[in-house]
Amino acid sequence: MKNNNTGERIAVLTSHFTRSTPMASEKEAALAATPPDSDSPT
Repeated sequence: MKNNNTGERIAVLTSHFTRSTPMASEKEAALAATPPDSDSPT
Protein backbone atom coordinates (compact mmCIF):
# COMPACT_ATOMS: atom_id res chain seq x y z
CA MET A 1 0.00 0.00 0.00
CA LYS A 2 2.86 2.36 0.80
CA ASN A 3 4.38 1.69 -2.60
CA ASN A 4 1.08 2.43 -4.31
CA ASN A 5 0.76 5.70 -2.42
CA THR A 6 4.28 6.74 -3.39
CA GLY A 7 3.57 5.92 -7.02
CA GLU A 8 0.44 8.06 -6.93
CA ARG A 9 2.34 10.92 -5.32
CA ILE A 10 5.05 10.71 -7.96
CA ALA A 11 2.40 10.72 -10.68
CA VAL A 12 0.82 13.83 -9.17
CA LEU A 13 4.20 15.54 -8.84
CA THR A 14 5.06 14.63 -12.43
CA SER A 15 1.72 15.98 -13.57
CA HIS A 16 2.33 19.25 -11.74
CA PHE A 17 5.84 19.57 -13.17
CA THR A 18 4.64 18.73 -16.67
CA ARG A 19 1.90 21.34 -16.41
CA SER A 20 4.14 23.92 -14.76
CA THR A 21 6.92 23.75 -17.33
CA PRO A 22 4.91 24.95 -20.36
CA MET A 23 3.21 27.59 -18.22
CA ALA A 24 6.56 28.92 -17.03
CA SER A 25 7.82 28.97 -20.60
CA GLU A 26 4.75 30.93 -21.66
CA LYS A 27 5.28 33.39 -18.82
CA GLU A 28 8.93 33.80 -19.76
CA ALA A 29 7.97 34.35 -23.39
CA ALA A 30 5.40 36.95 -22.35
CA LEU A 31 7.96 38.71 -20.15
CA ALA A 32 10.48 38.68 -22.99
CA ALA A 33 7.84 40.09 -25.35
CA THR A 34 7.09 43.02 -23.05
CA PRO A 35 9.45 46.01 -23.25
CA PRO A 36 11.94 46.44 -20.36
CA ASP A 37 10.31 49.78 -19.58
CA SER A 38 7.11 47.98 -18.56
CA ASP A 39 9.12 45.64 -16.32
CA SER A 40 10.39 48.41 -14.02
CA PRO A 41 7.64 50.89 -13.07
CA THR A 42 10.13 53.07 -11.19
